[in-house]
Amino acid sequence: MEGARISTCGKLGDDENAKFLDIRAPAEIKQIGGPDIRGMKKKAVAVVYKGEDKVEFLKKVSEVQGTGKDHIVHSG
Repeated sequence: MEGARISTCGKLGDDENAKFLDIRAPAEIKQIGGPDIRGMKKKAVAVVYKGEDKVEFLKKVSEVQGTGKDHIVHSG
């Protein structure tokens, strides 16, 4: 898992168009906080996923500017 994190951070830092999607419930983000990626001059984009509405979730992801197949980075 650590290797995946390092790889993701490297890709995120290398690609100025890459976005970090924080896919968690709003309550969890509020309780724990968002990831600190300011060192890469980026902000996380929160996209809520509740599990029951996959079509709406995919629509929200596709609306994030710059998220295309060339900019998606998977970790873990």
